[in-house]
Amino acid sequence: MSNEGGVVVHVESDEASARIVIGFLESQGIEAQISEDDAGDQIPSLESTGGVKVLVPAEDADRARRLLQERGAETEGGGE
Repeated sequence: MSNEGGVVVHVESDEASARIVIGFLESQGIEAQISEDDAGDQIPSLESTGGVKVLVPAEDADRARRLLQERGAETEGGGE
């Protein structure tokens, strides 16, 4: 999955937390990846400005949001 084809389903404040979410989604059969704006890890403080985004393929976005809600995680766009 490329960043262009991914849909943001969750945002975490740090990479470690985002990786936990990714592990959960992958355990449910959903491919996931992170997208972060930290200047290639050269300026880690940038991570906190926009958070670390968890992306999934568009066709899995609704299922991923539902699973994350059931798990108790706040999801971006979950109230729509």
